[in-house]
Amino acid sequence: MDELQQRQLDFLEDTVKYYSEDTSRRAVKFSGGCFYRTDDGRKCAIGRHIPDELYNESIENKVIYSIIEFGCISDELRELGMLFLSYVQELHDSNVYWVSGEGLSIEGGKRVDYIKRRIIEGNYLS
Repeated sequence: MDELQQRQLDFLEDTVKYYSEDTSRRAVKFSGGCFYRTDDGRKCAIGRHIPDELYNESIENKVIYSIIEFGCISDELRELGMLFLSYVQELHDSNVYWVSGEGLSIEGGKRVDYIKRRIIEGNYLS
């Protein structure tokens, strides 16, 4: 496993740990999707890693691939790969992967295992 794959695994594990400790931290919309940041301070899986000085309100409602043009993503985050980041974001966004107040659902655990397998197989290498 190379350095990038280890960083991807670490990012995924940190994301799962953060939202599993308190599922109310998820910045999801009732209608589906998420906010990078909410008015009450919650942040999505990617939004957590956008520094205050790079955050731009106009990225809300934009997919991860399109927010690069706004200059909100650090080089370190971008290096993880947009495909990988989109899979982690989808894990955050989907209510089927989380049980309120408990953490990952059974489906969520399977999804995390799937993402980990793809990391190890090198599917997210840029």
